Amino acid sequence: MSGRCTQELLFYFQTARIRACIYRVEKSDLFIETSDTKTVAETVAGVQAGLDREISPLILTPGGFRSLKTADPALYGRILAGKVLIEECSEVPV
Repeated sequence: MSGRCTQELLFYFQTARIRACIYRVEKSDLFIETSDTKTVAETVAGVQAGLDREISPLILTPGGFRSLKTADPALYGRILAGKVLIEECSEVPV
């Protein structure tokens, strides 16, 4: 995901009331942890129309994220090593 696409998505999330933690995993992947996966998926789909690249982030609940520790330790490790772009405790306004 290009920096511009990431910036546009983050700007959109910062103008939405969604509680989420967004990580950049490696250079082009995003992981979004949220209790409201449906709203986040709809938000990403809405933002997608205005972007020049496709966004297909991994969106999981906190429990789903914890289950990665045993189900896919490599992915879990890459997520933890990634850069946090928005903290979970931030309430991102809609």
